[in-house]
Amino acid sequence: MKRADIQGLRAISIVSVILYHIWPLNFPNGFLGVDVFFVISGYLIAKCLQNIGTNSLSFQKLFETILDFYKRRIQRIVPIYLGVICATASISRTIMLESDFQQARLDMYWSLGFVTNLQSLFSNSKDYFTEVFSYRPFLHTWSLGVEIQFYLLSPILMFIINYFGNTKKQSSSSTNIFPSIILKQNFRRFIFCSLLLILSLISQQFIYFYFGSSISFGFIFCRLWQFIAGIISYLLTNDYLIENEEKEEEENDNKNNKIIVWPYILAHCNQSDDIFNCQKQQTIINNNIQISSNSPSIKNKKQINYYFINFLLKYLIPNIILILLIILLFFPFLSIPIYLLQFQSSFVVIFTSIILFLQKNNWLIYLFLTNKLFVWLGDISYVWYLIHWPTILFLKYFFTIDEFSFKYGISTFILTLFIAFIVEILVDAQIRKLKSFCSVTFLIGIFYAFCFFQLLPTYYSGQNERVAVTKDFDGSLGGRAVTIDVNFTRLIIDDIVKSPEGHSRLANTLSLYEKIRINEILQSATYEDRYKILPGEVLTNRWIGKFAKMVPEERNFLKAVIERKSRGEGKDSTTFLLVGNSHADIISREIQDEFKQNYSFFHMFTVPGCVPFYVPEHLSFVTPDHQMPIKACSTYSQLVKEAIQTIQPDYLFIAFRWYGSFEDQPFNDANNDEILGLINSFLLEIQKNVKIQIFFPAPNLLFKYETSRELAKRLWRGAELEQLHISYKEHLKKNIWSYKRLKHLNCQKCLVYDLSTHFCNSTNDRCAAFDETTKLAIFFDTNHLSYLGRQLARPFLRSLLTPL
Repeated sequence: MKRADIQGLRAISIVSVILYHIWPLNFPNGFLGVDVFFVISGYLIAKCLQNIGTNSLSFQKLFETILDFYKRRIQRIVPIYLGVICATASISRTIMLESDFQQARLDMYWSLGFVTNLQSLFSNSKDYFTEVFSYRPFLHTWSLGVEIQFYLLSPILMFIINYFGNTKKQSSSSTNIFPSIILKQNFRRFIFCSLLLILSLISQQFIYFYFGSSISFGFIFCRLWQFIAGIISYLLTNDYLIENEEKEEEENDNKNNKIIVWPYILAHCNQSDDIFNCQKQQTIINNNIQISSNSPSIKNKKQINYYFINFLLKYLIPNIILILLIILLFFPFLSIPIYLLQFQSSFVVIFTSIILFLQKNNWLIYLFLTNKLFVWLGDISYVWYLIHWPTILFLKYFFTIDEFSFKYGISTFILTLFIAFIVEILVDAQIRKLKSFCSVTFLIGIFYAFCFFQLLPTYYSGQNERVAVTKDFDGSLGGRAVTIDVNFTRLIIDDIVKSPEGHSRLANTLSLYEKIRINEILQSATYEDRYKILPGEVLTNRWIGKFAKMVPEERNFLKAVIERKSRGEGKDSTTFLLVGNSHADIISREIQDEFKQNYSFFHMFTVPGCVPFYVPEHLSFVTPDHQMPIKACSTYSQLVKEAIQTIQPDYLFIAFRWYGSFEDQPFNDANNDEILGLINSFLLEIQKNVKIQIFFPAPNLLFKYETSRELAKRLWRGAELEQLHISYKEHLKKNIWSYKRLKHLNCQKCLVYDLSTHFCNSTNDRCAAFDETTKLAIFFDTNHLSYLGRQLARPFLRSLLTPL
């Protein structure tokens, strides 16, 4: 029979987890609700297997007990789990792009084996807190993997633990060290559990520091201490109840001069008592027992202190701990100080263990946790957990929601609860009613068959073209059918930009699925030539080497830094230097090609996420979605100036994104504007080392969606496309301060170029996110040019050559 108070604790946990998944930035500690589930599991497993390893069970009875335990766990967890996995896979296959479903399919393999928590051991998966913002519908199954793996270990673990308490009972009195908590006969297993807990904590820290959080977060031995905390809580509870029974027998034998104190009564009310029953109990006892003021026990201050401490431990402190637990899960701004944040999981586990130990003897906690709403939420918490994350993710994916508003977040919360309620009644409750384990096994087999059916490459007409698209454009490829991949996508786009004929021909030839597939892989096609070495070109290490020495702690970012040198077709020894962030990196090939008649040597040094001039920390644009931290960017700006001074380029081309921290700063006075001062100071220092021209960028376009993916998704479901474009007037208005600053640049050699003018039309007030004819994206994300956009930008780059 389920304990209502534990169901209430489950309700608090599941609500915190769901709020975290809906609003991860507003409820950053909500994920700790899973830790509460683990402690509860340890507590209940200890209760279920309390006789394993004791002399009370024969070998046959031991085997039957373990077998029955596994049967009940399998029936409770596996069928509904597989049913949700199957339904999730079916919906994913329907609404997701093929590239996204490929990741979901891979995750599904791991979830079917209950080993999602081990996936990061064999792949390059990011940590959980990063992946929670991605589209991975089986991400939440990691916790079920941990649970199942603990269940597999628990009979052995409980056998060993109980073996340490299997000594012949010598005395029912408590030890002197832990009075009223641990009996002598169970002291050894308490020590053993504590040692296991400490070893698990040490292994968690070791794996975290040496292998990273992505592995330590879900590894069973890094989580074992949380289950053991629940086991310890049960063992202490069990010992406490045994001792109290013996105390009551003693007190019944010796009723003379018995002390009755209100806190004592409160502390000993059982779980069926409420405050009124306790008051009645006090009245009855006071009326039937005469208390002598001359009793030696009243004069015994130690005994009075005992009752006071008992009152604190069983009444006051548990209520405070429950409040602290709720604060920690739901109100991070009121929780522990910042220097204690690394211990937040430990606090949650400790608080939960104490509540499990004391809540039966505390009427306030009991009343709070056993209200009907909490108990009902606890009853459906497992089903709610299974369906909530896929539901949230599908809503975010289908409607392209980055962050839920309050209204939509509440609606999503209610929707997940409603679906869980329906699934609980129609499916889970019926599964639990099955009497025969053979029926359960048959049902599990059916679900597994459907799940593996979803993993097939194609399973209905119309998907073949989407999964393995091949095309021979009117025999132009010599009759060869070529799979549309990264290389062929680039060939198609090159054909588009060559001539109007190729543009219209491809627009009419490409099918819907082919357009979807090309948009899916546009980002990969854009970066395909990033590290390729073309004829007459070398990758250099002069500035990257210095960067690595100056910022050794950022060595992981070096793979994103590019330094390249090549020969051009210009006369004499004319040099061209390209610097900036990812915007310079992406368009470097087109600049290199279009300007090759004007230089003999081409140099390039780019770092993603950084601008080439110094930016103080209070204006820093470095955010979690950018790679480079502040120190690395300041180092880059220093090396850029050194590179310019060393190379002495004839032409310096600067390309970077004007970040939000620049846009938000009003411009009032050119003489006192901080941002303008930083830019002018940089230009003043470098222009003496640039011989002819400095190309300086105007603010770039910034779209609402990641264009290529969103375009593919909308084409797939036949949705409106016009919303992907943005207003040209809005772009100018948003960047008004930046444009004003550009008019006050103190640089005689500077030529300001504005790429937005090439993709925006003031007549229809629209900046194009995709090509209307072919329905292919010009930008692959919110601000970077796709490979198509790069080719369409060539005429604009050629126009910059006219003054030269």
